[in-house]
Amino acid sequence: MTAPPHPPFSSRTTGPHSQIDNKFPNSARIGLIHLLIYLVDSGYIPNWVVIAREIHRISRLPPVEYNLNSATSLKAAQNDAIKALDNLSWEKCYDFCERLYTHLPSEVAYHDNNDNHIIHTSRGEIQAYIAEEIQRLFLEERLAYEFNEGTVRRRGRKHTTDLVTRT
Repeated sequence: MTAPPHPPFSSRTTGPHSQIDNKFPNSARIGLIHLLIYLVDSGYIPNWVVIAREIHRISRLPPVEYNLNSATSLKAAQNDAIKALDNLSWEKCYDFCERLYTHLPSEVAYHDNNDNHIIHTSRGEIQAYIAEEIQRLFLEERLAYEFNEGTVRRRGRKHTTDLVTRT
């Protein structure tokens, strides 16, 4: 397992009191889209249809039928997912990050010449990668939340978090 990501220079130099709370800024959404593109291109998530359906479910949009054999339909799913993510409330963006980790990844595997199922990248490895990248995104954006074990939590000690929540 790799070391947890450290805040980038730009975040470290602005001080600890400039955390963004009750918001998922546009720049964070763009960073999340870049992560999604990488995950689909790497085969860690099967395709944009899976992403579009999940974002539509979270935002309570009507389901859309996509043709998995049509490049035009797959591109429409990508466009629909990006548009729906752009319109998602800030709380639902954090919900999507949790669902991205828990429900969307699938192992990358192939069959060798003897028809043996060979796992190239396990689902657990992909989830660890997603968790690290989402946490890095949260740090880069100076969000008041952290991503740990598939859950978004307010940053800080439990006692401090409880006090802030009660206030």
